[in-house]
Amino acid sequence: MDDYRDRIKKASEKFILKNDPSEIDRRRRARAAKPKKKREHPLESVEHRNFVRVLERENIFFIHVPNEGKIANTPEEAKRIGYKRKMFGVKAGCPDFLIFDPSPSGGAGCAIEMKRVKGSYPVWGRPEQQEFLTRLAGCGWDAYVTKGCEAATSVLEGLGYIERKRENENDTTGLIRRFEPDATGGGGGESGGQEASDMAKERGLD
Repeated sequence: MDDYRDRIKKASEKFILKNDPSEIDRRRRARAAKPKKKREHPLESVEHRNFVRVLERENIFFIHVPNEGKIANTPEEAKRIGYKRKMFGVKAGCPDFLIFDPSPSGGAGCAIEMKRVKGSYPVWGRPEQQEFLTRLAGCGWDAYVTKGCEAATSVLEGLGYIERKRENENDTTGLIRRFEPDATGGGGGESGGQEASDMAKERGLD
Protein backbone atom coordinates (compact mmCIF):
# COMPACT_ATOMS: atom_id res chain seq x y z
CA MET A 1 0.00 0.00 0.00
CA ASP A 2 2.82 2.39 0.89
CA ASP A 3 4.58 1.54 -2.39
CA TYR A 4 1.40 2.40 -4.30
CA ARG A 5 1.07 5.73 -2.47
CA ASP A 6 4.72 6.56 -3.21
CA ARG A 7 4.18 5.95 -6.92
CA ILE A 8 1.07 8.15 -6.93
CA LYS A 9 2.94 10.88 -5.06
CA LYS A 10 5.91 10.80 -7.47
CA ALA A 11 3.63 10.85 -10.51
CA SER A 12 1.72 13.84 -9.09
CA GLU A 13 4.94 15.74 -8.37
CA LYS A 14 6.21 15.00 -11.88
CA PHE A 15 2.95 16.20 -13.41
CA ILE A 16 2.98 19.43 -11.37
CA LEU A 17 6.62 20.13 -12.27
CA LYS A 18 6.03 19.42 -15.96
CA ASN A 19 3.12 21.86 -16.11
CA ASP A 20 4.68 24.57 -13.97
CA PRO A 21 4.84 27.84 -16.01
CA SER A 22 8.47 28.45 -15.11
CA GLU A 23 9.42 24.91 -16.16
CA ILE A 24 7.52 25.28 -19.45
CA ASP A 25 9.35 28.55 -20.12
CA ARG A 26 12.69 26.92 -19.31
CA ARG A 27 12.08 24.11 -21.80
CA ARG A 28 10.96 26.60 -24.44
CA ARG A 29 14.15 28.67 -24.03
CA ALA A 30 16.28 25.51 -24.13
CA ARG A 31 14.70 24.47 -27.44
CA ALA A 32 15.18 27.95 -28.89
CA ALA A 33 18.85 27.99 -27.90
CA LYS A 34 19.52 24.59 -29.46
CA PRO A 35 21.12 25.05 -32.91
CA LYS A 36 18.87 23.85 -35.70
CA LYS A 37 20.24 21.34 -38.15
CA LYS A 38 20.49 22.98 -41.55
CA ARG A 39 18.97 21.01 -44.41
CA GLU A 40 21.40 20.03 -47.14
CA HIS A 41 18.71 20.71 -49.75
CA PRO A 42 15.67 23.00 -49.35
CA LEU A 43 12.17 21.57 -49.17
CA GLU A 44 10.15 21.52 -52.38
CA SER A 45 7.89 24.28 -51.04
CA VAL A 46 10.92 26.53 -50.49
CA GLU A 47 12.20 25.83 -54.01
CA HIS A 48 8.75 26.73 -55.37
CA ARG A 49 8.64 30.06 -53.54
CA ASN A 50 12.14 30.93 -54.76
CA PHE A 51 11.13 30.19 -58.35
CA VAL A 52 7.96 32.27 -58.02
CA ARG A 53 10.17 35.23 -57.06
CA VAL A 54 12.26 34.67 -60.20
CA LEU A 55 9.17 34.56 -62.44
CA GLU A 56 7.62 37.65 -60.88
CA ARG A 57 10.87 39.57 -61.02
CA GLU A 58 11.13 38.86 -64.75
CA ASN A 59 7.43 39.74 -65.30
CA ILE A 60 6.70 36.32 -66.79
CA PHE A 61 3.03 35.37 -67.22
CA PHE A 62 2.57 32.14 -65.27
CA ILE A 63 0.45 30.20 -62.82
CA HIS A 64 1.37 27.77 -60.06
CA VAL A 65 -1.02 24.82 -59.94
CA PRO A 66 -1.69 23.80 -56.29
CA ASN A 67 -2.04 20.08 -56.95
CA GLU A 68 0.37 18.98 -54.24
CA GLY A 69 0.31 18.78 -50.48
CA LYS A 70 -2.09 17.65 -47.80
CA ILE A 71 -5.70 18.54 -48.59
CA ALA A 72 -7.53 17.02 -45.61
CA ASN A 73 -7.12 15.72 -42.07
CA THR A 74 -8.88 12.38 -42.61
CA PRO A 75 -9.00 9.85 -45.47
CA GLU A 76 -12.74 10.38 -45.80
CA GLU A 77 -12.35 14.14 -46.15
CA ALA A 78 -9.49 13.71 -48.63
CA LYS A 79 -11.64 11.41 -50.75
CA ARG A 80 -14.52 13.91 -50.72
CA ILE A 81 -12.28 16.86 -51.63
CA GLY A 82 -10.51 14.82 -54.32
CA TYR A 83 -13.85 13.88 -55.89
CA LYS A 84 -14.97 17.52 -55.84
CA ARG A 85 -11.72 18.66 -57.45
CA LYS A 86 -12.14 16.06 -60.19
CA MET A 87 -15.70 17.24 -60.88
CA PHE A 88 -14.37 20.79 -61.30
CA GLY A 89 -11.76 19.68 -63.81
CA VAL A 90 -8.62 19.33 -61.69
CA LYS A 91 -6.31 16.94 -63.55
CA ALA A 92 -3.90 14.53 -61.90
CA GLY A 93 -0.31 15.07 -63.01
CA CYS A 94 -0.64 18.74 -63.95
CA PRO A 95 2.82 20.38 -63.68
CA ASP A 96 3.64 22.78 -60.86
CA PHE A 97 4.27 25.76 -63.13
CA LEU A 98 2.62 26.73 -66.42
CA ILE A 99 4.22 29.65 -68.25
CA PHE A 100 1.87 31.08 -70.86
CA ASP A 101 4.29 33.45 -72.57
CA PRO A 102 5.55 31.81 -75.79
CA SER A 103 9.24 31.06 -75.39
CA PRO A 104 11.75 32.90 -77.57
CA SER A 105 12.96 29.45 -78.66
CA GLY A 106 9.64 28.80 -80.42
CA GLY A 107 7.64 26.89 -77.82
CA ALA A 108 3.96 27.67 -77.28
CA GLY A 109 4.64 27.91 -73.56
CA CYS A 110 6.68 26.23 -70.86
CA ALA A 111 5.61 23.64 -68.27
CA ILE A 112 7.82 22.79 -65.31
CA GLU A 113 7.31 20.10 -62.70
CA MET A 114 9.72 20.95 -59.88
CA LYS A 115 11.21 18.44 -57.45
CA ARG A 116 13.72 18.74 -54.62
CA VAL A 117 17.36 18.41 -55.57
CA LYS A 118 17.41 15.28 -53.40
CA GLY A 119 14.66 13.55 -51.47
CA SER A 120 11.82 13.45 -54.01
CA TYR A 121 10.35 10.15 -55.14
CA PRO A 122 9.81 9.23 -57.89
CA VAL A 123 12.85 11.26 -58.91
CA TRP A 124 11.44 12.42 -62.27
CA GLY A 125 7.78 12.50 -61.28
CA ARG A 126 4.91 10.06 -61.14
CA PRO A 127 3.70 8.36 -64.36
CA GLU A 128 0.69 10.69 -64.65
CA GLN A 129 2.99 13.73 -64.33
CA GLN A 130 5.29 12.43 -67.06
CA GLU A 131 2.29 11.67 -69.28
CA PHE A 132 0.93 15.21 -68.76
CA LEU A 133 4.28 16.73 -69.74
CA THR A 134 4.48 14.50 -72.81
CA ARG A 135 1.02 15.62 -73.93
CA LEU A 136 1.94 19.27 -73.42
CA ALA A 137 5.07 18.70 -75.51
CA GLY A 138 2.77 17.34 -78.22
CA CYS A 139 0.87 20.64 -78.08
CA GLY A 140 4.05 22.58 -78.80
CA TRP A 141 5.03 23.35 -75.21
CA ASP A 142 8.52 23.06 -73.74
CA ALA A 143 8.02 20.52 -70.95
CA TYR A 144 10.47 19.77 -68.15
CA VAL A 145 11.03 18.18 -64.79
CA THR A 146 13.68 20.09 -62.83
CA LYS A 147 15.33 19.48 -59.49
CA GLY A 148 15.22 22.77 -57.63
CA CYS A 149 14.85 26.45 -58.45
CA GLU A 150 18.40 26.74 -59.80
CA ALA A 151 17.73 24.13 -62.47
CA ALA A 152 14.35 25.66 -63.37
CA THR A 153 15.98 29.09 -63.74
CA SER A 154 18.58 27.50 -66.00
CA VAL A 155 15.73 26.20 -68.19
CA LEU A 156 14.33 29.73 -68.53
CA GLU A 157 17.77 31.02 -69.48
CA GLY A 158 18.29 28.26 -72.03
CA LEU A 159 14.90 28.92 -73.63
CA GLY A 160 15.54 32.66 -73.79
CA TYR A 161 12.92 33.82 -71.27
CA ILE A 162 15.57 35.59 -69.22
CA GLU A 163 19.13 36.69 -69.88
CA ARG A 164 21.97 34.58 -68.55
CA LYS A 165 23.30 36.97 -65.91
CA ARG A 166 24.88 34.61 -63.42
CA GLU A 167 28.58 34.13 -63.99
CA ASN A 168 29.29 31.53 -61.29
CA GLU A 169 26.08 29.53 -61.46
CA ASN A 170 25.93 26.09 -59.91
CA ASP A 171 26.24 23.11 -62.23
CA THR A 172 22.74 21.85 -63.06
CA THR A 173 23.91 18.78 -65.00
CA GLY A 174 21.62 15.86 -64.21
CA LEU A 175 19.00 18.11 -62.61
CA ILE A 176 16.90 18.75 -65.75
CA ARG A 177 14.86 16.39 -67.90
CA ARG A 178 13.04 17.54 -71.02
CA PHE A 179 9.99 15.74 -72.42
CA GLU A 180 9.29 15.32 -76.12
CA PRO A 181 6.05 14.56 -77.99
CA ASP A 182 5.33 10.85 -78.08
CA ALA A 183 5.22 9.76 -81.72
CA THR A 184 3.45 6.51 -80.80
CA GLY A 185 0.58 8.26 -79.03
CA GLY A 186 1.25 6.44 -75.76
CA GLY A 187 3.05 7.39 -72.59
CA GLY A 188 6.72 8.26 -72.16
CA GLY A 189 8.35 10.80 -74.41
CA GLU A 190 11.36 11.65 -72.23
CA SER A 191 14.38 13.09 -73.94
CA GLY A 192 16.72 11.38 -71.50
CA GLY A 193 17.72 14.51 -69.62
CA GLN A 194 18.72 16.88 -72.41
CA GLU A 195 19.80 20.17 -70.84
CA ALA A 196 18.04 23.43 -71.66
CA SER A 197 21.39 25.01 -72.47
CA ASP A 198 22.01 22.32 -75.11
CA MET A 199 18.63 23.10 -76.65
CA ALA A 200 19.49 26.76 -76.76
CA LYS A 201 22.69 26.03 -78.65
CA GLU A 202 20.78 23.91 -81.16
CA ARG A 203 18.32 26.74 -81.75
CA GLY A 204 20.99 29.43 -81.94
CA LEU A 205 19.99 31.10 -78.67
CA ASP A 206 23.22 30.65 -76.76
